[in-house]
Amino acid sequence: MSIKEQLEKELNYTDFDLEFEEDKTMIKLTIKNVQKVETMLRYNPDYPQFVDYEEYINKDISKEILDDIKKEKEKNSKKTDEDKKYKYSSIYYIKALRKCKDDESLYPYLLNTIIRKVNSENSTRGSLDNINTISSEIAKLNYDVLIETLKSQKHCEIIKYFCPEKSDHYLSLATKFCHYMSFTLFCNTDDADLYSIFDRVVNNNLEKYAKRYGINFEKKELKDLKSWEEIKKYYQDYQNAINEILNEAEKLNGERISRNGFDHLIWYSSKNK
Repeated sequence: MSIKEQLEKELNYTDFDLEFEEDKTMIKLTIKNVQKVETMLRYNPDYPQFVDYEEYINKDISKEILDDIKKEKEKNSKKTDEDKKYKYSSIYYIKALRKCKDDESLYPYLLNTIIRKVNSENSTRGSLDNINTISSEIAKLNYDVLIETLKSQKHCEIIKYFCPEKSDHYLSLATKFCHYMSFTLFCNTDDADLYSIFDRVVNNNLEKYAKRYGINFEKKELKDLKSWEEIKKYYQDYQNAINEILNEAEKLNGERISRNGFDHLIWYSSKNK
């Protein structure tokens, strides 16, 4: 094989091409497509929250990292909100939260840090002032109550903390917080995939996918919803639509993808057309 042929073979590797429906506007909801997207995200430095699955299923956080986080807390206590620095990705702070659940000083710091990291890693644009208020309220729940609430899918009780004002930024942040907390803490159980992330890109495409699979769903803009009860109902309709789409896609393809996989597929394929 010549150098030219070798380079062409290496650089034209197309196994990561995603499979679309015949009309080329919708991605096929298959495990193979999810695997491709997850691999591309995992090796993209712009998305530090996407790490090897082994990082999730390894329950322990090393003593070295935990000690480093404690030192980081002391350093950040002397800085303004804007100047605080966080070394690790959100999953490490979530693991530290589990380890330090009874530490009355570290527990609220870690909750605040987790929300900040989820916010920054996902470009959710929540303000630091609102994040501080939200984390202070959630910190009033002890760790066991927080875990019980997440596991029992009383997600709207947690989401409500994020919605003191009508803003899709905070609904998005709330569902991402619930998702990443569950995905990390319950990663080797069925509870890992309890929450659909509310995302503007997915919301803009969900009606199209619902129609494709014969599901009734009407897209709404959160700015048009006038109360918390309307926001809560719309998120429930949004998650129910995703569940029904996944059910119908499973009948068609003979395999089921996760809510997490659906979110990443729609988000990635729409952002990279």
